[in-house]
Amino acid sequence: MKSRGSIIRLIALPGIVVHEAGHQVFCRLTATPVRTVCYFSFGDPVGYIKFDVPTSIWKHILISFGPLLVNSTFGFLLGLGAAFTFALASKHQHAGLTSLGIILTWLAASVSMSSFPTTEDAVGPWRMLWNTKPPRFTRLVVGVPLVGTIFFFGELQAAFVYGLFYAFFVAWLLPHQLLGLPWL
Repeated sequence: MKSRGSIIRLIALPGIVVHEAGHQVFCRLTATPVRTVCYFSFGDPVGYIKFDVPTSIWKHILISFGPLLVNSTFGFLLGLGAAFTFALASKHQHAGLTSLGIILTWLAASVSMSSFPTTEDAVGPWRMLWNTKPPRFTRLVVGVPLVGTIFFFGELQAAFVYGLFYAFFVAWLLPHQLLGLPWL
């Protein structure tokens, strides 16, 4: 059973790496110092980033949402590359291009499936909302719904099927529609 989990982690590896890089990108954009980054591990957790406490709740929320933006963008671009490659392979009957399309599709799916923030990504902003006491409007009207959304995405991330649907949409359906290609 342990080897099956290792195989699944290897299949998911590109998405996990980009997920953690998404947090790191937003740490840099918000000038939040990063202490350590583990892009991939066979242990638990499979990846993580440790950073200083951001100077505002908004920065913390941005860092938490980072993977959604970064993974979705990269997953879409990889899916666009895969769709284009499959179209060329079909037109020219080129097996090498078909193989490249399969690899790009795997990368696009892996990256897209890891787009959602995890529930762990919501814990820091949630604590900051209640420990630093931002203005009531900020906390109740804006902060709680945004951090609640992160928790919601975290639950979706835990459910494989939602990640699969999201990957199909971002990495397959959208690129094919944009290029005017049949998606089946």
